[in-house]
This record gives sequence, structure tokens and C-alpha cells, in this order.
Amino acid sequence: MITVGPVGVDIPMQRLVRKTAAAWGRRGARILSLSPGINDTPMNRADEAEHPIMQDIIKNSPLGRRGSPEEVANVVSFLVSDAASYMTGSDVLVDGGMVTVLPTAWTGDTPTPPSS
Repeated sequence: MITVGPVGVDIPMQRLVRKTAAAWGRRGARILSLSPGINDTPMNRADEAEHPIMQDIIKNSPLGRRGSPEEVANVVSFLVSDAASYMTGSDVLVDGGMVTVLPTAWTGDTPTPPSS
């Protein structure tokens, strides 16, 4: 089972994944969740128009860009493959490092990267 959810539901989802993995692992099931960042989709573009802070998050993130649906799909392909057969009970963050610039307390501002 793989679930994909938006930012903000990740902590409850991680708890659910861990609990479910413990219950189903001995039956041969692998339970994982995937947390995507801001991806280049029509829905995310509409969200960006309503929440300009999202553009700051993208700009200040380590990769400095939106992800693509194909990049997320590549990770899902790996997770459902035999190559990931030892993975269970985990949330896989596919966000280009956006989590590194999210404020710990939401103030509407994002931190800027340190200067080198």
C-alpha cells in the first residue's frame, strides 16, 4: 500500500503507516507513504496563485524548482518494485528539499538559504 498526501497530513499519516506496517508486515504486506513537495501540476499552480508563499518556498528550496509528476512517479515505481522489498513503515519525502525551508512555526515567511 502506498498513500500520497499533501503537506500537513504527514505526521498523522506517518503514524498510520507505522501502525499498519506492524500489523500487516508478517502477512507479507509492505506499507509505505509518499509525501510529495510542490509539483508542476495544474492543481499546484492554482494553489500557488492563492498562496504566494509557495513561490518563496520553491525559490528558496535547495533545488529551486517544482518537481514533476514523472519524478514522483519514478519514486513510486521504485517503491512498488522488488528493489524496495525491505522497505516498510516509512514515509518517503519527495520534495526537492522544500522541507528544509519551511518555517517551524508558520509565520508566512520562509527562511533564506545561508550565504556561502
